[in-house]
Amino acid sequence: MAHEYPQPNRRFFNHGFIVRWNTWQILSPGYKKDVETFTATDFKYYEKYFKYKGLDVGKTLVYLPKSTVEIINNKSATFTTGDIITLRIILHNKNGDVLNEGGDFLKVWMSEKGKGAGSAGYVVDHGNGTYIGVIKALWSGSPNIKISLSFAKESIGLYVNYIYRNGMLRTVQGIFKNARGETGQGLCGIHTRTKHGICDFTSLNYGMRWFCLLPNAPGFDCSDWYSITGDMTVPTFTQSQIQFLR
Repeated sequence: MAHEYPQPNRRFFNHGFIVRWNTWQILSPGYKKDVETFTATDFKYYEKYFKYKGLDVGKTLVYLPKSTVEIINNKSATFTTGDIITLRIILHNKNGDVLNEGGDFLKVWMSEKGKGAGSAGYVVDHGNGTYIGVIKALWSGSPNIKISLSFAKESIGLYVNYIYRNGMLRTVQGIFKNARGETGQGLCGIHTRTKHGICDFTSLNYGMRWFCLLPNAPGFDCSDWYSITGDMTVPTFTQSQIQFLR
């Protein structure tokens, strides 16, 4: 679902040709996009995400239709191809209150469907509910600037809390196959879960923690690891929470 904010005509100048930019759009989570750029959010927020254990729609959760955006580097809104467009994005909740914390991941991009043109921008999080979006004008035409919420801080909180407790969001099993052709499975995740019968595959996972239990049956060792399989359903969450985690 797209939310349009009517704006005065904006113009790009390109070798004497005037082109108009009439609207820009705020997009809700789940809207399908072709161009994506994640917020340049510092991972200092990681520990703060642990406090978000639910979806507080009325207080902390972003509500894009009530959020505001303005161009701050050119009040006349006259641009030449190659110019940088700078936006100030102020997030609000569903009650209309300004949010005073950062940590949400936003995307910003400019596109023009008729020309098949697109320009991905980037977003800087100031940590107080205000973000700066930066896009470069790369062509002349009538483009729209679009902003979407990629990941709400609450969805990241749900994720990191679950991972901290359970090791994995979904159940993943390591498949082992020994020299005799026997196969077995062992639970995998970022937690060791036990001190015995564990294979440490961290070095094979580019230095990120990854462990698999050996199968319960005898005759397997860590060198017999073959592949993985798993249950792709997301457990123990409400339907609303699952939507935010996807």
